[in-house]
Amino acid sequence: MNENREERQVTGVFGLTALAIVSFSLVFGVFLSSTIALLNKSQYVGVLAIADSFILLLLLGLYWFVLSLMAAIRRSPRTPDKGGADPLEPNPESFDCATEKIGESTRDSIPNVSDPAIGANKKYEELTVSDRRGGATEIEELSNRERELQAIFDGVSDALTILDDRGTYLQANPAAWDLFGLDESQLLGHRLAEFIDAESNSDDNFDRIWAEFLQRGKMRGKCRIVRGDGTTREVEFSATANFLPGRHLSIVRDITDRQRAETALGEREQQLSAIAANIPGSIYRAVIGDDGRLQLTYISPGVQALYEISPEVAIADPQSLFDCIHPEDRSTCDRLRRQASANLADFDCRYRIVTPSGRVKWIRETGRCSRDRRGAFVIDGVCQDISDLHGAIAARQQSDRQFQALVENSPDIIARFDRDRRYVYANPAIEKATGIPPDTFFGKTNSELGMPPESVLQWDRALMDVFATGRSQTLEFDFLTPIGRRYYQSRLVPDLDAEGGVKSVLSVVRDITELKQSEAALRANQHLLQQIADTTPSLICIYDLTCNCDLYLNRESRMFLGLPTEGAIVGGTDLFMQRTHPDDRPFWQDVKIRLTQLDDGEIFENEYRLQHADGQWRWLHSWEVVFKRNREGQPQQILSVAIDITQRRQVQKQLSQSEVLYRTLVQNFPNGAVVLFDRDLRYTFAEETPLLDVEPSKVSLEGKSIFEHFNPATCEILEPPLRAVFAGQSSVLEMPYGDRFYTVHVLPIADDRGEIYAGLCMTQDITDRKQAELELLEERNFIAAVLDTAGALVIVLDREGKIVRFNRACERMTGYPFDEVKDRVFWEFLLLPEEREAVKQEFNHLIETTPSSEYENYWVAKDGSRRLISWSNTLLFDRDRSLKYIIGIGIDITDRKRAEKVERALQREQELNQLQLRFFSMVSHEFRTPLSTILMSAQSLEKNSPNFEPGRILKNSRRIQRSVQHTLQLLDDILTLNRAETGKLEFQPAPLNLIQVYRQIIEEVRLTFDGDRPLNFSYDLWLLPPSRRVSMDAKLLRSIALNLLSNAIKYSPQGEGIEVELSSASGSIDEDGSVRLSGEGEPNLSILTVKDRGIGIPESDLPHLFEAFHRGANVGSIPGTGLGLTVVKKCVDLHGAAIAVTSNVEGDAPVRGTTFTVTIPFSI
Repeated sequence: MNENREERQVTGVFGLTALAIVSFSLVFGVFLSSTIALLNKSQYVGVLAIADSFILLLLLGLYWFVLSLMAAIRRSPRTPDKGGADPLEPNPESFDCATEKIGESTRDSIPNVSDPAIGANKKYEELTVSDRRGGATEIEELSNRERELQAIFDGVSDALTILDDRGTYLQANPAAWDLFGLDESQLLGHRLAEFIDAESNSDDNFDRIWAEFLQRGKMRGKCRIVRGDGTTREVEFSATANFLPGRHLSIVRDITDRQRAETALGEREQQLSAIAANIPGSIYRAVIGDDGRLQLTYISPGVQALYEISPEVAIADPQSLFDCIHPEDRSTCDRLRRQASANLADFDCRYRIVTPSGRVKWIRETGRCSRDRRGAFVIDGVCQDISDLHGAIAARQQSDRQFQALVENSPDIIARFDRDRRYVYANPAIEKATGIPPDTFFGKTNSELGMPPESVLQWDRALMDVFATGRSQTLEFDFLTPIGRRYYQSRLVPDLDAEGGVKSVLSVVRDITELKQSEAALRANQHLLQQIADTTPSLICIYDLTCNCDLYLNRESRMFLGLPTEGAIVGGTDLFMQRTHPDDRPFWQDVKIRLTQLDDGEIFENEYRLQHADGQWRWLHSWEVVFKRNREGQPQQILSVAIDITQRRQVQKQLSQSEVLYRTLVQNFPNGAVVLFDRDLRYTFAEETPLLDVEPSKVSLEGKSIFEHFNPATCEILEPPLRAVFAGQSSVLEMPYGDRFYTVHVLPIADDRGEIYAGLCMTQDITDRKQAELELLEERNFIAAVLDTAGALVIVLDREGKIVRFNRACERMTGYPFDEVKDRVFWEFLLLPEEREAVKQEFNHLIETTPSSEYENYWVAKDGSRRLISWSNTLLFDRDRSLKYIIGIGIDITDRKRAEKVERALQREQELNQLQLRFFSMVSHEFRTPLSTILMSAQSLEKNSPNFEPGRILKNSRRIQRSVQHTLQLLDDILTLNRAETGKLEFQPAPLNLIQVYRQIIEEVRLTFDGDRPLNFSYDLWLLPPSRRVSMDAKLLRSIALNLLSNAIKYSPQGEGIEVELSSASGSIDEDGSVRLSGEGEPNLSILTVKDRGIGIPESDLPHLFEAFHRGANVGSIPGTGLGLTVVKKCVDLHGAAIAVTSNVEGDAPVRGTTFTVTIPFSI
């Protein structure tokens, strides 16, 4: 018996050793799979699939080994004990317990795989009690190991299935149930062929492939399966035949989402490539390094046609592009780019380039500056050739940026947690992700390992939920690894003990960082494509020929058509066809016919008219290509790129008209001739308007040289300037010919390359002008004599203020001789520094408008003395009514002004004395009346209050309140006026609710005047918040409203209503206070109107209405200070506002009365 026991012990040790070896192989296989996946290389996908197959094969092999070892132990023979007693008498309790555990373990683990070792062996009856107990311990240990392996089997994310020789499912993990959309009972017992899509396979084809698989032993591939709900999924699989006799292992992975993402990315790349290939011009992306150097990371092939530089050379040497910019434009381009980079803003730059072949082009460069994730400056831009007729856009924008998102399977991290949420196991893949050896995790929690608190809370909640409910959980999280921040998806699976309780939780973690990055790259790709389409000035449209509708319109197209720049296009619309000019609509049918005949990439060009959002017809030049074809190869979608050439067409029309006009002008050139001559000084073209027979004629000039036509004296004058033309020099000279005088203009004529090939000579008869010049010279001498003998100051200035004439009176007064001041600007040395700007403004006013009658200013003589001069000006115009000279005649009024100043000082002193008397009289009267009212009411209340009724007490109390408020308002007006006059009245605007401010003021006025004159307040609902909040000074608004309302009530009869209206309008306020209402755009003015039906204001008082202490002639005995409207005017001026008044003193109400209108601009 001891020998048998030792043999069994050796067998157990051997089994455990084998188990350790297989476990090590399992760990190594997982580590190999994780390492390959982390490489993120597509060429390792096949190796990764083989590694996954190897891992799962080891798992199932180990599982089968455990069952076989348990059966072998139960079949081991026993030797009877020498004691005579039969020690092998079976112990039913021990035997039943062991058998029950074995049966439960095998039945729960592999319910459809039969094993002959599961049945009870009769030789168990020969076991001794002690041996049976030892065997039970080993079996329990193996059962625990079996459950661990079963938990790993169930926690794998890929679908694992075991099939028999007919391809019938015998066993499947939960991931397989999820993949097929079936529960275990619906899946097991069915053949694999039932779930393969009929379009991709048939029963006969399946049987043939299955037989081939059983023969080869290995198979990998992709197919489409049909789920239980009828939907299909794309999967890839790896299968191993006969990993156990008659049993075949299949590993299936769902790749539907990956293929959809790849398909979407491919279509997006197709669209990007098609648009980039058809946008005129060149697209680039540049990065500005920390050293300020610009590096091109991408530039489209269009740079070859635009700059005559290949993309490879441009990327290798960006300076080659900058060197092509015209030297005069380089500083502007560099400044605009730097400003845009500093402000992260868009830029739009136009400049010239000189290509390597010498061609000069006008380029428009638009771009957008931003920062990438590393914080570096990035410029995305488009360069277009706009040389054609100064601004017509004929470039094509391209983009060839390729965005690729690699979505690969990441390696799994496998870990186990106990109920204290401590690690009891972690595989080597965790070290690759965290940089921490697996042994370090043992016995520690996530918190102790330094996981961020928010991640610890997420993990703890999920683990506790699995322990509490026994249900699997899936969570996503991220943390910082040695190779950067990574994103993971974890599946938490409960590990049950023999009683069905959750003993531990198995975590299978998959790295989904690449998937997240692929999604971000796809979004960035779409964003870049949208940016390119939105920043190009071209109109881009994708048109579907099947539904005859526009699928896509870029931002420029939407703006052109007057559509919102954001949002979807209403399906079924054909906006381009609807907006095409009726005469050009057959063009679209021609496009459809022509496109059916075009090869891919071949471009169809045309020009047509399209109606702009403003209603005008614009000419477009378009390029159409086939963007997408249907399965039959017929065009399905058209990509159209168009530019607005309206301006170019107009210029072409104007150019044609100009040529006709030029020839007409040449043929009708007045009093002379226009001729062309070559390098031999031979006339090749002549047009003239003959005056006399002696003049050269067209017949006598063409084909002859100057030496054949003119006499030697004339040739001697003409030859030098004519030959100088071919050196690029122009000349103007006067020469006699016969008894007449001519002006000769000689100009060079160059071709497109700048080479001079001919000369232009224009002659004009100036005989009459010469005679007039002689007569004018005589007249000038006469005028000069008159000016020099005149006693007044006479100065003649040109349009720039330079002195042309300076008579002797000016010389005597200033001490400057005429030769010293000639061609000098007079205000630079003759005026006081503080008067220069005012005189310059008056001078400009004389030039631009009609002259003023007179003005005065000081002149400073050469010795520093000052004299006050009164000027009267006269303007001289030439024949075309252009101002030529300004003649100023001045009188020295220095002594007269001194006398006037003394007289004005005496008059001012008298006015101040009168104003002081009026002020003290007003204050005495205005304060005495309310104070007397207060005193009388207070004395009456004091003496008779016990006998007064409540109504009478209230009446006296309100009388006191009104008197006090009147006194306070008077003081407030005086203080406000004083601050305004001394410049201390502050303007403090702040955001406010305009309606609420005026409503409070009106309520205050109603309470003060006891409602004896109704106040009717109406307002514009548009001014209600939050539609509009304005920024004004509430204190100044109060002064304006209180004074206008108190005046309206004071001068209105008892019971007459006061109308108060608050409205809004759009317009502007001029410097003179006049209001211009435009009625266009959003309102920017508030308008307060106060209208009464009172006594009105006489027309004679209106000019003095806002003067201090001034009161209307018809106020009679109505009390008042004459300060209210002065205060209102000061407050209105501080707001930059305007006040207007209309009044009628004739007739009865409602004809009679006064209306004040205060217009104040918003300060948003």
